[in-house]
Amino acid sequence: MNYKIQEKQLTFYLAQNPTATTVNTFLQYMYQILDSKNQVNEVVIDFDEVQYIDSTGITFLIGLYRHLTKDNKKMKITNAKKEIMDLFEIVNLTELFQVNK
Repeated sequence: MNYKIQEKQLTFYLAQNPTATTVNTFLQYMYQILDSKNQVNEVVIDFDEVQYIDSTGITFLIGLYRHLTKDNKKMKITNAKKEIMDLFEIVNLTELFQVNK
């Protein structure tokens, strides 16, 4: 996973699917970066390379969203494939944060 900071926006580029086997690594990495970048007010998660997300991945996104909103930060997902967009709509994640193709 890589990241980029542009102005006050932090973008994480997921290189693996967010599943039960990867989310702990994602969490450790993301929280470490977030803790060191206090000036950030929006977090974008780029799903360009994501093909699949399981229930643990969805729980991970909800937890990250709650963590960010507690600190008055916004969260957005970009480059989600149609199947993932459909899943996010079914489980109402699009009500919590912005999801773009």
